[in-house]
Amino acid sequence: MLPTLLLLGSLCFAKPLTYIDYYSFSAINLDLPDIGLNWDESLNHTSITYSNLEFNVYVENSMPDVVKYESSTRELFNWKKLNHIVKNNPKSIVYFKDSRTLLVPNDDILDMSDEEIKTYLNEGNPITYLELDYGSLKSHSTTLEPVLIPATSCLFLNDEKGSGSLSIAYSGGTVIRNIAGANANYKSGILGLTYLTGYKAGASASFSGTYSCNTSKGKAVRLFYRVFTMDVKPKYKNIVYDGLKNIMVDGQWSEMERRKYLVDLAPQYYCATEDKLDLQCFKPGIEFIDRNGNIIESYIK
Repeated sequence: MLPTLLLLGSLCFAKPLTYIDYYSFSAINLDLPDIGLNWDESLNHTSITYSNLEFNVYVENSMPDVVKYESSTRELFNWKKLNHIVKNNPKSIVYFKDSRTLLVPNDDILDMSDEEIKTYLNEGNPITYLELDYGSLKSHSTTLEPVLIPATSCLFLNDEKGSGSLSIAYSGGTVIRNIAGANANYKSGILGLTYLTGYKAGASASFSGTYSCNTSKGKAVRLFYRVFTMDVKPKYKNIVYDGLKNIMVDGQWSEMERRKYLVDLAPQYYCATEDKLDLQCFKPGIEFIDRNGNIIESYIK
């Protein structure tokens, strides 16, 4: 297995990219009366959409666009407000400012087309949302994973000089496989994180670009990187809306399984030479299990 702890004294630090792809959040005011709410919706068509990422980071999550609402008080949210959302924008998020919780569609809703949702509701079926509580955002800050992930195979300097700079093109990716049970309502969790943090999150990410590493003739050099992740364990409860009975039923708070997401922060890159580190040139990628049982895998294109 490749080293999981970074020894700065043994590696050449490549300057990381610092670009973050933030989202624009312009939420519809759910506290407005019906006429004002309809007017605000007509003016506020912005959704949580993913702009094109610059540089070389792409997190894959296949998320649909959703509409964003905000409400000042959770207590005032009732079946009438939820009925308005279900009828107009069933794929919506509601952020409650006082409780700092989020109402999000469950994965079943997110996986349906708009026409399928309409048919489902017309058949008289109840529809379920999740209320998520991520607690303090400080406890959900990003983490730079300790494992070194190879971005390239081992390369050599083909030059008459004894040493020099080698321009390295790389392309590859990383996948996180969460522990059993952590995949329930996985997309719903991504939506919650997107709204609260502005990061695009997912289970896989791809990276590509070019870096320069210094090495000596005859000595192998390999480019490595470390990824940023976010590890969360939100509380949740089911919010069930029955359109036939015009009722909204609050479930009981429970804890989701702890889950880890890759986020679209540029990784940190490192140049390593064989005289400083065992490059394990025979291994094209890694498989690393963290302390919570999540598996991190990588590949090189």
